[in-house]
Amino acid sequence: MRTIKLTLEYDGTNYSGWQSQTNGTAIQDVVARAIQKMVEEKIVLRGASRTDAGVHALGQVAIFQTERDIPCTGFLKGLNTLLPEDIRVKRCEEAVNPFHPVKDAKQKEYHYLLEMGETPSALNRNRAWWVGSNLDLKKMEQASRCLIGERDFKSFQGPLSATKTTVRRLDCVSLRVPKGRSNPAKNLDCFVGLWPPRNDVVCFQFIGNGFLKYMIRNIVGTLVEVGQGKRPVANVEEILEARDRKKAGCCAPAHGLYLVAIQY
Repeated sequence: MRTIKLTLEYDGTNYSGWQSQTNGTAIQDVVARAIQKMVEEKIVLRGASRTDAGVHALGQVAIFQTERDIPCTGFLKGLNTLLPEDIRVKRCEEAVNPFHPVKDAKQKEYHYLLEMGETPSALNRNRAWWVGSNLDLKKMEQASRCLIGERDFKSFQGPLSATKTTVRRLDCVSLRVPKGRSNPAKNLDCFVGLWPPRNDVVCFQFIGNGFLKYMIRNIVGTLVEVGQGKRPVANVEEILEARDRKKAGCCAPAHGLYLVAIQY
């Protein structure tokens, strides 16, 4: 039995998220149907991250097992022929057994894009969260520093989560801005998923060993409130210590979030 590992890129706008469900079109189901059409046998497709409705991906990882001897180059070409244009297989390789896309993951990287123009972009309305021009980026970057390390992120967890522990480790929380913009952090040469490139878009980069449901979106919503002057910088540390979702800020919309890469 072969284990085939796929690296997927998708625009999540028209989907109910990655995970299969009865009340919407899930990316997992669309990809599984394309695979089954090629191998002519029932398969189980397992993904590394349950991205929410509207969330995009450049590096989602998924596996399936098959008895068929189709080469990986054949899967790559064939699946991209069968899949809709907003889902693409970027890499296909044979995994060494045993391999589990969730349990074997060491780090995940996400980006969240914020658009700061005077008016929202028509082209990027499903690519970045327009928050207006009045954000104090320096305060947002300062507030994010306390998130780095192994912390209890219960205050930033979404509702109805069945996770056993809310402790996670964030190795990097970095605010990146276009070259030429007043820069409290690091420059970012380009922004994932965004076209055309814009100098009024900033990016929060998150790298960690795992993320709770809505965790990044709730963090971003809180940091935006800091940048808008609705919360002091020190309030983010207080929110962590409270372990109470009601203390944190709004949940940022899904369309600004990107699953960029998973390291094994």
